[in-house]
Amino acid sequence: MILVTAIQADLIKIIRLKKLAGIIIWFMAVYFLLNIFANLTAKTSTEKFIFIPVSFIMLVSSLVLGLKNKIKKI
Repeated sequence: MILVTAIQADLIKIIRLKKLAGIIIWFMAVYFLLNIFANLTAKTSTEKFIFIPVSFIMLVSSLVLGLKNKIKKI
């Protein structure tokens, strides 16, 4: 996950993996969105109060990285 994020954020220049990293970022965004819904149904309040905000931050970060190249092209 760290390597994919670094490639997508242009911190590591591996041109051949750039497209694959972009696809993986979108899968991560979907995963974090599903994780939020799963945590909403959790029985313990610890999961709700700790992991929902963490998943939300990860979702927003993934969306920013995923949209980064789309905005550059416009």
